[in-house]
Amino acid sequence: MQAQRTFWPIFSSAPHRMMFFAGATQALLAMLWWAYDIAARFNGWLPFVEWSIPARHAHQFLMLYGLFPLFFFGFLMTAGPRWLDMSPPSRPVYLSAFGLLSGGIVTFYIGLFSVRSVLMAGIVLWALGMLRALLWWIGTIRACGKTDLDHPLATAAALFAGLLGAAAFTGGELLGPGWNRAATTIGVWWFVLPVFLTVGHRMIPFFTGNVVRPYKYWRPLWLLRVLLAGCVAHGLLELLALPQWTWLVDLPLAVLGAYVSYRWGIHRSMKVWILAMLHIGFAWFSVSMLSYGAHSTLLLAGYAGFGLAPLHILMLGFIGTMLLAMATRVTLGHSGHPLTADQPTWALFWLYHAIVLVRVGADLLPHPGHGYMLAALLWLACFGWWYRRYARIYLIPRVDGAPG
Repeated sequence: MQAQRTFWPIFSSAPHRMMFFAGATQALLAMLWWAYDIAARFNGWLPFVEWSIPARHAHQFLMLYGLFPLFFFGFLMTAGPRWLDMSPPSRPVYLSAFGLLSGGIVTFYIGLFSVRSVLMAGIVLWALGMLRALLWWIGTIRACGKTDLDHPLATAAALFAGLLGAAAFTGGELLGPGWNRAATTIGVWWFVLPVFLTVGHRMIPFFTGNVVRPYKYWRPLWLLRVLLAGCVAHGLLELLALPQWTWLVDLPLAVLGAYVSYRWGIHRSMKVWILAMLHIGFAWFSVSMLSYGAHSTLLLAGYAGFGLAPLHILMLGFIGTMLLAMATRVTLGHSGHPLTADQPTWALFWLYHAIVLVRVGADLLPHPGHGYMLAALLWLACFGWWYRRYARIYLIPRVDGAPG
């Protein structure tokens, strides 16, 4: 009983504890389910299960919409008020958002194993959680009285796009696969990617300047606006079924991303592992845009292109490495631990890159089932180790005795 009385006050003492713990758990559960499906569907190693919706659609929702909002709101409810010099969210706000988001995801899983109506109910609960947290964020932005609101407004717009993407996903299950494709496009280009670019634009130069001396801060607002405009334009071209023309956006973004990495000092960050993880993660943005540009030009020339390889370079390469880097830093910084990545964490970060190489390689092979399986197992190994090392921190008091 004493352990029960102690656990909840600690776990619920700060929004990032609850949200990040749920996000880390979802990173394992979603891939564990996907690994089972791959083993059954592609390799015949396990009994095949007829899910209530197509497996690739469920994978799409769980990895885009079921995973990232938990980390996004865990971060925004912790760092966002500091950006705006406002008070953090009240307990009822983040408890209700957490309950609806996590409850919606659990219900989605139940519906995946049973009937589609239960799965749809899970999406509704999830959407209510998104809306609860988004309304808090919009209200905080409106109340702050500041004028330099590019970063908060960009994240709010992206989160609203996440709701639109989830609505498109629901339409896809009811009306046809075209809506599912729209849900993926919106989820990647208007929801997840803009949030990571916005947070990276604001935080990477700041973190670097705290460690590297001398350092000249460089994060002009035009850069953020160009990056976000590129996301919107690429997404729009995909929605219009014009992927052969996205190179007009992708290749300039690839060049710009490489220049940004240089200006932010990637070459000077390598001696500080926790900082280098962020810079290396951002460097994947240029690589992913280059892959999309090459894919688009091949389509324009009448060739088949690279299939899903550019998408996985972006989502696993850029988004995945940035998620590992950001989650590690936030976890350490808000638990009173030193802001240093130990050697196992640094090794894990590099091992994670094997997932990108294996998954992209599988996309380019005629029989990808074994590559899909290996990539899923590598994901489970990497995030399983990260979970064991870091997720427990959300369940214990700060080591420095501070609140939160």
